[in-house]
Amino acid sequence: MNPTIFIWARSRAGLTNKQIAKRLKISEEEINKWESGISTPSYDQMEILAYDLLNIPLAGLFTDEAPKELDVRGKFRYLFKSDFDIIEKSVFDVIEKTNYFQSVIEEIIGIGEKFNLNNILNSNASDSALIIKSIIRWDKIKKDNKSPDLRLEALREALSNIKIYVFKDAYKSEIISGFCLPSETAPVISINNSTTGNRQIFTLLHELTHVFLGTPSIEFKDQGNIKNLDKNKRSEEIFCNKVASEILVPFSELERLNLRRSDITAEKYQELADYFGVSRHVISIKLSEMGLILGTENETNLINWNLEFRKAARSNGTGNYYYNKRLYLGKSYISLIVKNYIEGKLDKNEAARNLKVKYENFDRLIGA
Repeated sequence: MNPTIFIWARSRAGLTNKQIAKRLKISEEEINKWESGISTPSYDQMEILAYDLLNIPLAGLFTDEAPKELDVRGKFRYLFKSDFDIIEKSVFDVIEKTNYFQSVIEEIIGIGEKFNLNNILNSNASDSALIIKSIIRWDKIKKDNKSPDLRLEALREALSNIKIYVFKDAYKSEIISGFCLPSETAPVISINNSTTGNRQIFTLLHELTHVFLGTPSIEFKDQGNIKNLDKNKRSEEIFCNKVASEILVPFSELERLNLRRSDITAEKYQELADYFGVSRHVISIKLSEMGLILGTENETNLINWNLEFRKAARSNGTGNYYYNKRLYLGKSYISLIVKNYIEGKLDKNEAARNLKVKYENFDRLIGA
């Protein structure tokens, strides 16, 4: 065990030597010896230290230097302080957890393999939409899966094949739809499960565009913060919206309907959403791009529909812990951990830790 890492981890966890000694039922003097390098804990003691007290992987106690902590404000520094002030703590907790999953994937995959799809898009949203549709085989996903939930899971599976992992979580947030954390090895996306299935698909495609651009992003449900961003970031957010909406509702198909401004009613949004199998949010963005509604009307739509999302957030969920855990982690990430566990590259403690479940719940989660 590296004494320097032990001291760092203990301080990070807010624990004193006396508290650790009491938990391990040993003397405080013995803890002092560990910190000075005079002696080291037993393997059983290190397991308790890592998994129960210090909240780090067991292997982390043997690294040469402390891992870098995720600086959330630094990662999303383009946001204004006022934006950060209204984001709920639960969202930051999800970001920290997703960053942990990302570090696990990076460790398993290894630093030798690089994500090689950065910078494949051009400045034209329609062209970029076609590139992404081809990579993820969206037309086949849409044809083979009739419901939004099935399409979403098929999309998550397709993305894992190109080393992009998608997590879901109940953010307990009324304002955030999702976010992404780009990486040279293992980009990850997280989406808020407390919105409708169609809205989750749009959020995923929006964040996927950011991944291909190599830029981190937090998506606000009503997107009211876009106008507060600097010019370059605002253009980027608008571009990602256009790409995501073009994948779901190609301009050429909407144009063939010969819509007029007078046709756009509250009922028409839902009719078009049902026709294309998307959310009203996507339809509103497309109609705004076509000049059939004003930008202010689009903003008003998103705000009003967000109120409906809030109601969905309060009623969503099955209440089944293992079902929700599998849904949130995703089949691909669970399979990655289980594969490495079966191959002996992870022990059961490490595998459970990487899935953020208790040791005794591991077998039930994976269906063993």
